[in-house]
Amino acid sequence: MVTYVEALESAKSLNRKIDYCVEYNDGFLFGWKNNDDFVGGNGGPCIILKANGNSVNVIEYYHGYDAKEIRQFDTRKEKET
Repeated sequence: MVTYVEALESAKSLNRKIDYCVEYNDGFLFGWKNNDDFVGGNGGPCIILKANGNSVNVIEYYHGYDAKEIRQFDTRKEKET
């Protein structure tokens, strides 16, 4: 099982703009609040699976996983959960 901190480190290796997280029962969605400049492709929001730490596409996650939201929070304020 991947911890929040491990998932955050993995997500930041994909995109350094990360400042928020939505925790789901089986994954973490990482992104950034002011994403007006995002037009798609690499570097967008990502999902890190709790079971194995793999990253998956957001669309794939919403269509292929359970996706029950637990909470939303600012990653700059959250330390460890």
